Amino acid sequence: MSGFRPHFTAGYSRLAAWSDLLDRINVFPVADGDTGANLRISLSPLRRHEDDNITAAQLIRSATGNSGNIAAAFFRQFCRVQTYSDLAGRAAAGTKEAWGAVADPCEGTMLSLFDTLARDRPLALLRGAKRMKSIHSSCRPWPRP
Repeated sequence: MSGFRPHFTAGYSRLAAWSDLLDRINVFPVADGDTGANLRISLSPLRRHEDDNITAAQLIRSATGNSGNIAAAFFRQFCRVQTYSDLAGRAAAGTKEAWGAVADPCEGTMLSLFDTLARDRPLALLRGAKRMKSIHSSCRPWPRP
């Protein structure tokens, strides 16, 4: 995953910047106002530059709330990506793991997004990853709203 680390770090930075908005707009399945905070806490190991196995284990230990457990289970699979061609298979494995991360999984949540990504978009995921690799050097942090 070492070649993917900058993408995880950049993605985490964007999530952290928008977590307050996610807290405000979350209404389904429970309008508890903590989805953004839970994701920010749960996915924080993605911003560190550590061994892939340690990062995967830290994701599970850091998982907070339903959204955090779902996302941590999904992204834990991406810690095992070695090449861009691994992405589609890891999306499918992450989706399966995410559905098992909570006691009462629900359609219409990020689980549905993961289903679509794994089922309908593996080639787009691969093409997008290749584009990300080619434009990585121009990535800059997004400004916080």
